[in-house]
Amino acid sequence: MEMDDKELMTVMFHYRDSKIGTCLMESLTEMMQSGILVFAQSVDIFNQFDKGHLHSYNYCQSVWRFDLQDAVLTNEEGKQNVPRISILALDSKAEAKAKALQL
Repeated sequence: MEMDDKELMTVMFHYRDSKIGTCLMESLTEMMQSGILVFAQSVDIFNQFDKGHLHSYNYCQSVWRFDLQDAVLTNEEGKQNVPRISILALDSKAEAKAKALQL
């Protein structure tokens, strides 16, 4: 079933308003403020997020797990197509809160 442009835009913005999209936006903002990324790079990342194939995700004990299908990984040497990859990420806000409670 093909989606028209209006349906596709609705789906894209639905994901941007999801917890994952919100966390991505917060992370990109922090990276821009610290000088790691410039605005154009953040836009490119969000555009890739819109086109991505997120198979599943989970958040448990301050750890995010993302399972992606047909991902494209990019680095200084070029791009590599990956049929399936899992990404684990620690929630830095939860880590900071845990450290503060230990003091």
